[in-house]
Amino acid sequence: MKRARFPGMRPHGRKRSVRGRAAPSSPGKARRGDRRRPGDRRRTSRARQPDDRSDLQGGLRRSVSRTPRARVEGADANSRRMVRGSRSGGPPPRARVRRMGRRSSSASSAPSRPRLASAGSTRAGRPRRATTNVWPNVRKLLDSQPWDSLEPHVLKAGANPHEVIPTLRRYAELVLDWNRSVSNLISKNDEARIVSRHLAESLEPAHLLRSSGARRWIDFGSGAGLPAVPLSIAGIGERWALVESRRPKALFLRRLMMDMGLRGIDTVHSRLETLTDDPSFVSAFDGVTSRATLALGPTLTLAARFVRTGGVAFLWKGSGREREMLEDSSWREWWDFDGILGAGSGNITVARFTRK
Repeated sequence: MKRARFPGMRPHGRKRSVRGRAAPSSPGKARRGDRRRPGDRRRTSRARQPDDRSDLQGGLRRSVSRTPRARVEGADANSRRMVRGSRSGGPPPRARVRRMGRRSSSASSAPSRPRLASAGSTRAGRPRRATTNVWPNVRKLLDSQPWDSLEPHVLKAGANPHEVIPTLRRYAELVLDWNRSVSNLISKNDEARIVSRHLAESLEPAHLLRSSGARRWIDFGSGAGLPAVPLSIAGIGERWALVESRRPKALFLRRLMMDMGLRGIDTVHSRLETLTDDPSFVSAFDGVTSRATLALGPTLTLAARFVRTGGVAFLWKGSGREREMLEDSSWREWWDFDGILGAGSGNITVARFTRK
């Protein structure tokens, strides 16, 4: 008589043990560890390995649930790397999980390898705005400038070129340093011609300013200090007030006075319109200078509030000077036109006016 067969059971006969050895056919003689019910899968001695993403990440999250947030994020990142490694044939995930533990004291105490990063960057390989001066040395650029061309202008102003030109060179060096590292004072294209384009144009009418007899001067929109600073270095005037409304340029002027130790120069960080009713500025100056700021008419209208009767105004203007004089003739109420003087090698002219 045949015995009934249950689903999932082998036919009556010899069975295979868990370890592959022949087992007795009688159930009563089977080992205790080999007893199983019908339908059970065969047990193995090896522990279950996490072979998919969900099981592996779930186990890691449970293991780091009581750790700080930074370690949890690191564990998630490591789990993703381990899953990729297991798919690509790398070492088993369990071996990598063991590496996530605390490092040994010898490894933690070993000096770390220095990271190569650019100046001012947060991570290696990602450049950011440099915090150090990476521009070429401005002194080499200034060595190629025609400094000898300034001697005739300095001599006509009644100053000593051997004392004035080194000071002008130091001034030009500070202008270029600030222009390259902080904010724009002059055009980048004018750096290679700062002597012929800026210093020479500022100093060429210096003898006219000296012959006017003015001692107290106000400069509109000084910017980099042109033309007031070169004129003051050449000995023009006793007191200068440099009015600049833009904060970076006003900071440069104040820094310039401290670094060079220039005396008799005051920096005024304000707009000209706000100073027209200030008692300390109204009719308090003998002369006014302005280089490439406002149009001619508005400039002379504002200057009439600051310059006393009989004072002078010197305006550095370009090719549009004649057009500006004709378009707005309101300035004739307070000023008389005294003539012009060419400055520099371009089309820059210096127009002179006398306060009525």
